Amino acid sequence: MHKTIFHIGRYYILVWHVFKKPEKAAIYYRQFLRELDTIGINSIGIVTIISLFMGAVITIQTAFGLSSLIPEFTVGYITRDSVILEFSPTIYNIMPDSCREGGIQYRF
Repeated sequence: MHKTIFHIGRYYILVWHVFKKPEKAAIYYRQFLRELDTIGINSIGIVTIISLFMGAVITIQTAFGLSSLIPEFTVGYITRDSVILEFSPTIYNIMPDSCREGGIQYRF
């Protein structure tokens, strides 16, 4: 019983140290801006390339599957809606994460 209370106390001390105000906020702020640059700006190229290929594949699949049922100009509308509504949130969340993890692995 005493050992359990001891470890619970140590856990709360750890949580207190994690959430308390940092010693030098300027250092953390600069590092935060560097990470924003790494995650956001540096991953625009790979997100653009993958989005272009993904849009091309969706367009080809939609045109091939629905060519006899709908006019050709509606393929673009269907592709736009499916990319914007379904795939964009997923791609824009996955790609920067993979770029960031690659950068972290490169640093180590």
